[in-house]
Amino acid sequence: MVSLFEIEKYFAFALIIIRIAAYLLSFLAIYSLIDVKMLKIIIHYTTNAKFQISIIIATVVILFFLFYFPHAEFNFSDPKPQIFSIKPTLSERQIVEVKTGLFIKNFPTFDIVNNDFVMNGVLWFEFNPHHISLDTIEKFSFEKGTILEKSSPETRIINDRLFTRYKIKVRFKSSLDFHLFPLEDHRLYLALTNTYLNPHEVIMTSQDTDLSIKKDVFTSDWIQIEKNVEYGYSKSKIVEYKPERTSLYPLVLFVLDFEKSGAKKTLMIFVPLFIAFFLSIFSLLLNVKNKRGILSLSVGSISALIFNLFIIQRMTPNVRYFTVSDSIY
Repeated sequence: MVSLFEIEKYFAFALIIIRIAAYLLSFLAIYSLIDVKMLKIIIHYTTNAKFQISIIIATVVILFFLFYFPHAEFNFSDPKPQIFSIKPTLSERQIVEVKTGLFIKNFPTFDIVNNDFVMNGVLWFEFNPHHISLDTIEKFSFEKGTILEKSSPETRIINDRLFTRYKIKVRFKSSLDFHLFPLEDHRLYLALTNTYLNPHEVIMTSQDTDLSIKKDVFTSDWIQIEKNVEYGYSKSKIVEYKPERTSLYPLVLFVLDFEKSGAKKTLMIFVPLFIAFFLSIFSLLLNVKNKRGILSLSVGSISALIFNLFIIQRMTPNVRYFTVSDSIY
């Protein structure tokens, strides 16, 4: 995982070079005001086509390496829902285990930018019917989710345990963080719970193999790469500053990792931005006698920068904080 601070390290070297170059140009500019010969030398080199092409090539190489590493590694900054670990242990009364699993058939809606997901799947439970009733099991729910459809339970007995499954359709949201946009990957969390159960009496358990996803499932321009499951319990404070008035309930966390399918979105955002930026810079380095060319090129490049801002805003998630694309712009 690459954090926001680690991505900033990738840009640190480039920022240092840019600052040194800026200080050097500022020094030369001030010195040229005193020495006319120096001013002529600066104009001669900066308006030279070979010099400008060399600067562009060097910048492209630096940008390539800056953007390559975030794309080559799986990096995310999505916060994990709070879950407390618990393992069934023998005490005065045996804790009842309810084995839980999920099979994801498809995503009719998979919109990471708007944090909107709709999942079709099969949710199943395996438990001892003498210790817990089916009516209690089927009162399950999803945190940050709404069950749109739920079929009647299909049940059968397997080794004295009741196996039941439900065909479900769930609309849910995940705790997504877009600070790294458009260089980010994402980790989706689907939290299954049952508020009618007490984790000191009943605990829902699951393993990584109990979560499966259909191979040809469509997820837009994202690729599902990893999956895992965690189980435990969650807390809800009913009254603030009174820990004794806390509600506990079992929780199963289904985790899905999605990475970018390519650099298309990154190129669409940054390539026009840098082209307009270089045009605006080089418009100031044209022959000072060509005032019409300087004016037309500078106005055109600035207009392109402003137009590019509207494109970036349409592609950027609607969040309160600055993303990487906003910072670079």
